Amino acid sequence: MRGVGKAMQAQGQWSGSQLEARELDSSCINDSHSGLDGRRGCWRNSGHALTVVVATNVTFRTPSAVDGNRRSVTLMGEKTAFLVTFHGVRGSTPCHGDDIVRYGGNTSCVSVLSPDNQPILFDLGTGLRYFGRECLNSGTKFVGTCLLSHSHFDHTQGLPFFSPLLHEETVLKIHGPAQDDGMSVKEMFDKLVSPPLFPVGLDRIPGTIDFIDTVDSDFMIDRVAVKARFIPHVGPTLGFRIEFAGKSIAYLSDHQQPLDGSHQLSDGAIELIEGADLLIHDSQFTPQEFQQRATWGHCTAEFAVWAATQYGVKSLALFHHDPSRSDDALDARLACLQGIGQQAGCHVFAAAEGMTVSL
Repeated sequence: MRGVGKAMQAQGQWSGSQLEARELDSSCINDSHSGLDGRRGCWRNSGHALTVVVATNVTFRTPSAVDGNRRSVTLMGEKTAFLVTFHGVRGSTPCHGDDIVRYGGNTSCVSVLSPDNQPILFDLGTGLRYFGRECLNSGTKFVGTCLLSHSHFDHTQGLPFFSPLLHEETVLKIHGPAQDDGMSVKEMFDKLVSPPLFPVGLDRIPGTIDFIDTVDSDFMIDRVAVKARFIPHVGPTLGFRIEFAGKSIAYLSDHQQPLDGSHQLSDGAIELIEGADLLIHDSQFTPQEFQQRATWGHCTAEFAVWAATQYGVKSLALFHHDPSRSDDALDARLACLQGIGQQAGCHVFAAAEGMTVSL
């Protein structure tokens, strides 16, 4: 693993406990199949369901008083293909309070380390700041790539606070969707990180940022294969799938459920999630909330579990938690859904800051 990846591989021992799926009684998921055209591509559903063996090891460290320790990266084993760490798991806006201390309040940012490949980031929310602190602790330059789902604040506002960008040797590539009016990813960030919204512009940052407008495409990051597909949300939005050494991760952080509440997927979404070892998926709303906010670009946790079990996903990380959802409320939601996943051979868990998944 090059650059910061190698240094982070060697640092920090974790005293985490195994997060085990519990067998719980819960109601069945609604599996209605009425159709709806998505913003990009059409919804469709599959008539097959797969049963798979859960092979993902999930480790969770209990929050400590020292914030940096809470987000330490687990030691990578010799046979590990991917080491996935959640640095921010909230949607819409960062939040803080005693009622969310276990799951955390930073917005979307996930790091992925793999042997002999550069680090990969999913999104640049406020959790990026904490990943940046780990990079500095490693004592080496950062060279890596971000797969940016879309341009909303909760996925972009961490960029100017990414400390490695203060070093001239840092190189960060950002793949993301251009806007419908033709605004490029670079132009979008130039507007976001500039006066009067921010004290200085990106041109004052010593590190190098390369912006790549990305559409439906397949490409490589070192030896990691990447699949980018547009998925329904509010504004141009990409989901991603990465594959390396026989393992796969799908990332659909913001995913519009059909407006009528039915359970169907666009062709692009199916390409991304089918048979994935780990699916990181939007789960912002309860069914009751979705009835009131159906046009807000998100989905229910029940929809995420349905998608995972319908398309043979081994492990599902419920992600993009609503900022109003307390730790206890998330625990209750998880308890209702884990049993459904187990019945289909899918391990369901709720993503939390500091949690690391090894594949």
